[in-house]
Amino acid sequence: MPELEAQEVRERGKEFGAVTGRARRCGWLDLMVLRYAKMINGIDSMVVTKLDVFDTQREIQVCVGYKYKGRVLKEMPALAEEYEHVVPEYKTLPGWCETTYGAKDGAKLPKAALDYLRFIGDFLQVEIGMISTGPERDATIVPAGTLLARWL
Repeated sequence: MPELEAQEVRERGKEFGAVTGRARRCGWLDLMVLRYAKMINGIDSMVVTKLDVFDTQREIQVCVGYKYKGRVLKEMPALAEEYEHVVPEYKTLPGWCETTYGAKDGAKLPKAALDYLRFIGDFLQVEIGMISTGPERDATIVPAGTLLARWL
């Protein structure tokens, strides 16, 4: 993520250390890392937090693959030394440029936000069980029919 965009996302998401105040690194969603986490942890439902932070983005990049020395990788590199030569491959999704802040009903989210969430779920083959749209506890959407919704 270019530093100017990262700075805006950092400020909107209040991504600063609670004790030190140090700015946290911000970047695009890496679905390859999440796919690996899903595989090794047996994840079947996930939570997407801070959806509202992207409310002003015209476009959203999502990492959907890697290249290593020009060769497409299907999995995460096995050796740490390989990471310095890995180049992420991004898919550009349209932003929604509408507020999702505080939304509590998934049906009221902008179509592009719903498409973004669907893309994540489809890519990872996992349900999106909860979506947060702000820092408040009630700024949360639990889609009907999800595993979490059955527990609540």
